[in-house]
Amino acid sequence: MCFQRLGHCRSHGVGACAGQAGVDLDGREIDLGQGCHRQAWIGDKPDEQKIANFYAGYGANAAQFLAAMNSFAVSSKVNRGKQFMLRAGVDSTPSLVINGKYRVTGGRGWEDKLRIADHLIAKERAAAAGNGG
Repeated sequence: MCFQRLGHCRSHGVGACAGQAGVDLDGREIDLGQGCHRQAWIGDKPDEQKIANFYAGYGANAAQFLAAMNSFAVSSKVNRGKQFMLRAGVDSTPSLVINGKYRVTGGRGWEDKLRIADHLIAKERAAAAGNGG
């Protein structure tokens, strides 16, 4: 899920809705997400009907998509995502959080942040394999 702001989390469950509404994203999640942002996210409150209509252009039934967006399952996923963001200290995008333990805040640029993230990922993989860190 893409989280731009905590206030937008309700509508950021659209990826979770796509499968429930019969949309085959086929690796297009980022392209569709960006298009949806440009066309449906205006102001502080996203227009859920516009989001449903947007995905209807990609094969979803708009009414089913809207129902999926407001379903308990999607609301639960979005709320878990919000809770994780708060616990991890994510306050902006992009943010890198490794295994729910480390938020990469240092580095001189993105290449350096990615190098740090790679190191932390290797450390976590080694720990999971029982090799310490």
